Amino acid sequence: MALINNFLCCCELETGGVVISWLGMIGTLIMIVCTGVFLFAGFDNCQKEDSCATFFTIGAITLLFLFCFFLIYRILLSGIRNRKHLRVLPALIVSAIYTFGAVSSLFTAISKGIREGIGGSLVLAVIQIYFFFVLLQLFINFKRGKQRSGYRV
Repeated sequence: MALINNFLCCCELETGGVVISWLGMIGTLIMIVCTGVFLFAGFDNCQKEDSCATFFTIGAITLLFLFCFFLIYRILLSGIRNRKHLRVLPALIVSAIYTFGAVSSLFTAISKGIREGIGGSLVLAVIQIYFFFVLLQLFINFKRGKQRSGYRV
């Protein structure tokens, strides 16, 4: 039973996976540049050593996570091209985490009564849930394709 047959009702799932991968890589690169600029711009404004150390530690950890996310989306792109389900799995896990974050931010906006945040959170949650199901269906399709060919991993 297929969850989703096409991406946005007109493209194949592989094309949708490539779109998700490129969107993830471009978004991550933008965040890497912004975080790097913010990190180096804050270097001049540091006056206390303790706050500077904390600032740079958090910035370095953020950059490390962003580089990992870029690598995960790059692995997703190669996994789609080679039809390997295990290369789709890291992006599927990250997408599940993003989906949980988007849905929890929607619930937070609703519970706090923030009217401006409900619309944006709802759109983000719907898009993220859709991307999650596209990646899940890609993972299932690639896994079934490997099992049909007699290659089990």
